[in-house]
Amino acid sequence: MGTRATVQLLVSPDSVRKRLPHRLREVVEYGLIGNAPIDLIVFEPGDGHVVSSSDLQRALQKRGSSCGDLVAVGYDFTQEARSKIENLEGKIFSERGSWGWTDERWNAVHK
Repeated sequence: MGTRATVQLLVSPDSVRKRLPHRLREVVEYGLIGNAPIDLIVFEPGDGHVVSSSDLQRALQKRGSSCGDLVAVGYDFTQEARSKIENLEGKIFSERGSWGWTDERWNAVHK
């Protein structure tokens, strides 16, 4: 099924904290977000919700052609999802440091 996301476009950095689930509020380093509006992608929290590259791609489609800086928040991200966010010059904030999941390994364990 994958990890679901909410996509919020051109969000004021001052309002990010209140837009996050309580569980994820402490993982974001708010000073790193900057002052410009951001495109905030929040993935559902929880141990079974590692964001794969396909989860990320579905969320990015909802983003469309928005010009806000990308900020992704979730429990953990696969290496491929992290690389894609970094290639888009986005910021990643996760509850877990990277466990080193790859899409292939995550799918093999959870299917």
